[in-house]
Amino acid sequence: MYEDGRIWTDLIGVGDEIANRLSKELKNIGVALEKTKQWQFWRRDNRLLNLHDEDPVDIAKCVVTAYLAQTLQIAPTYLTKIEPLKITYTVNIYALSEN
Repeated sequence: MYEDGRIWTDLIGVGDEIANRLSKELKNIGVALEKTKQWQFWRRDNRLLNLHDEDPVDIAKCVVTAYLAQTLQIAPTYLTKIEPLKITYTVNIYALSEN
């Protein structure tokens, strides 16, 4: 993520499986992540997505689901029976400057 709120993903670096899941999860909230290049900026309505204009919880859910899908599929029925289910994640976000 850049300081100005733009987000990009290294699709080759994360691998096909995660890239496909992330693209699918983001599509569910109206965000496009085209898998046509090695790295790609996230887009909404054909414009670069700006995290400052988004619901960070929705974005975090997409990323967590894409990266942890195998873990979450281990016992899906067990997880749905826990009320409330509290999952805490640590997310490291590095701001990149274009300067």
